[in-house]
Amino acid sequence: MLYLRGMNSFYSGCVTIISALVLLLAVQCDSPADIQPPEIAVIQPEPGDSFNVYDTLLFSFHALTDYTLLQVNAVLVDDEGQSVIRLNVPLEGSSVSLDEIPMILSRKDLPTGMYDLEFTVTDTYGTAAVVVPVMIYALDLHTKNRYLISHTSHNQTDIHILQEDLTLTYAYSVQGDFGHAATDSQNNLLYTVGRYSGHLMCYSVEDKAIQWMVEAVVNPPFPFFSAAVLASGWFWVALYQDNVFAYDHAGIEKFRTYLIHERYPEALYVTDRYLVAVERTKYQQKVVLTTWYANGGAFHDAVEMPYDSLLIIGHDHDVLYLSGYTQGQTTLFSRDILYNENLPLGTYNKHFTSVCRGFPGTYFLVCREGVVRFSPPYTLVQVLSRPHIRSITFDHAENVLWLIAANQIEKYNAHTFLLENSNTFDAIPDAILIMYNRNVFNIEKEQE
Repeated sequence: MLYLRGMNSFYSGCVTIISALVLLLAVQCDSPADIQPPEIAVIQPEPGDSFNVYDTLLFSFHALTDYTLLQVNAVLVDDEGQSVIRLNVPLEGSSVSLDEIPMILSRKDLPTGMYDLEFTVTDTYGTAAVVVPVMIYALDLHTKNRYLISHTSHNQTDIHILQEDLTLTYAYSVQGDFGHAATDSQNNLLYTVGRYSGHLMCYSVEDKAIQWMVEAVVNPPFPFFSAAVLASGWFWVALYQDNVFAYDHAGIEKFRTYLIHERYPEALYVTDRYLVAVERTKYQQKVVLTTWYANGGAFHDAVEMPYDSLLIIGHDHDVLYLSGYTQGQTTLFSRDILYNENLPLGTYNKHFTSVCRGFPGTYFLVCREGVVRFSPPYTLVQVLSRPHIRSITFDHAENVLWLIAANQIEKYNAHTFLLENSNTFDAIPDAILIMYNRNVFNIEKEQE
């Protein structure tokens, strides 16, 4: 018996030694000398590229590893080695190609100087880094021009420069009616979309010529065209029955997602992560709030709302602020896009029809009685009594509130809400657009 126990111990020891040898060989195969760090190739920006504070810095690069990628970090570092802006991108797989990922230079206190844009790629065994030096300029915001969009008929839209004394200087005209317009101050471009024609036109203010245009080919895919927005340097628009597109300033398609045929979009909104649409069902006229991921266009969620109309007010990260109107009452509420949860903020006997972003953390809402200032989540104060308002615009550089009522333009001090000037025109004014010396981003409007 003792001999047999000894033999069993002997064979057990041999098995243990052999297992240890196999494990040792396996570990030696991935010894530190054999492990290679991830490979990184930065496409943009290039060393020495310059940007302004609040610009959107787009970066593109490729990364490859023999193992599993875990994360990419893009960090802006100042001359003292301090991290001032950081962007993290979780990953899966052994390779990745990131194309034009936006990093908003959202720190308004950044001084003019050289910064290092550090890209680090982490896999299961280690981290590799590449540094690209860039120049950032601190740039104060000022107003370059104001443009008045107006129409004299359903077949022509006129664009004038609105002077300081509220007189007009003719700029150009486009064929078709007016539905939506936006200014790209960074590239000195003005976009217009016809409400019934659906034609998208991009006009260069510097060249005084149309740069490119896209026509709606289905007649008509929607009752009207109003789903358009300029965000993150792209113009997002629904012109066709099947898709929402985003175009860059050169007219190149950068984004596409798909629409449901049974619904048509009434408005678009873009957050840091999501594309949001207010849609209406074609037959039952129900309101649906639909979201897609802005990076790639994958569908996220669609929920039917119990309102006759829905107005997107603004957002804070993944939380939307909305106004829903039904049966003579408006409900203000927030919606967490990520978790699909609504939080009521209050019910009011008003009907809010349009909105513009105001001072940091505030919005100006238009209703039949005038203008209301909304400071999320709960503060709502009427600041101006003025019926029949058709359009509202806030000048972020001069702190001026511009109103259009009937065929009259009115200029108000946004602090005191006193009328400073007004003028009446023969044509019907539709909107006032502000061209700054650079684009104004959401983060700038929200921070003090």
